[in-house]
Amino acid sequence: MTRAKNAKSAFSMWLKAQELSPATFPDSLVDRYLKSRAIDLVAGLIAKKRPLPGALRLFASHDYVAHDGELIDLPCMIALMSGPDGKGRAVHRTWLQPDGSGKAVLPDPKENKPRKIWPAGWQGSVIRIAKGAGNHSPEEATKRGLQGPLIVTEGIEDALACALAMPDRRVWAAGTLGNIGLVPVLPCVSSITVCADNDWGKGQAEAALDTAIAALRKHGKPVYVARSPRGKDMNDLLKGEII
Repeated sequence: MTRAKNAKSAFSMWLKAQELSPATFPDSLVDRYLKSRAIDLVAGLIAKKRPLPGALRLFASHDYVAHDGELIDLPCMIALMSGPDGKGRAVHRTWLQPDGSGKAVLPDPKENKPRKIWPAGWQGSVIRIAKGAGNHSPEEATKRGLQGPLIVTEGIEDALACALAMPDRRVWAAGTLGNIGLVPVLPCVSSITVCADNDWGKGQAEAALDTAIAALRKHGKPVYVARSPRGKDMNDLLKGEII
C-alpha cells in the first residue's frame, strides 16, 4: 500500500474506535488507565465543562500482534496523529490491562515490539491534546488571526498532565523525542515550550533535544525548555514521584 492509502487506513481504524464523550468517559478503560497515572479528566475537564481530547478514543478489544505472529486481544487507547493540515496521518496505540489498571504487559522484548505508531511516514504529525484558551482548533485560530503559546511533550500522559495544569495552553504530544523538532509551527503559535524528560540529559537524547530546539527556533518563534523539578517528566510531577 502507498503511504496515502496507509494513512487513510489508519484514520479509518481510529474512526472505528469508541469516541470518548462526557457520558461515556467516566469509569471507561481509558479513564481507569489515566487515573492510574494520576490524570483525572473527570474532575479536571468534565466537571469544569471543558472538552475531552478529541484525538483519544478507545478500542475495548484490539489485537496486539506479537513478534512471533501471536494475536493477543487487549483493550487499547488509540490516538489520532494529525499533520500540519489537520488531517489524520497515523495512529498511536497504547495497549492496556484488561481492567484498564495500567499499560498491558506485552510479551516481546523492547527491540522486537511492534511500533506503537502506524503507519510509516507519520513524522511531522502530532497528537492534538488541548486547544487552549478559546477552545479553537489551529485552523479556526488561524482564520480568526489568533495566536497563543504551544506546549509540546513527547508522550500523551505528559501532554495531559500539562493540559490539566495549564488549561489556557494549546498542548500537543509529538509521540517521540525525534519528532519534536518536526512538529508543525502553525500561524496560531506565538511561542513553543518543550517539556523535556529529565532522562533526556544524557548522551544521544540530549543531542536529539538540542537538534529539535534548533529546528524549532528556525521558525522565528520564541522556544523554551521546561523540565519537571522531580521525577522523570511532567506526569511524574503530577503523581508526586521523586527520583
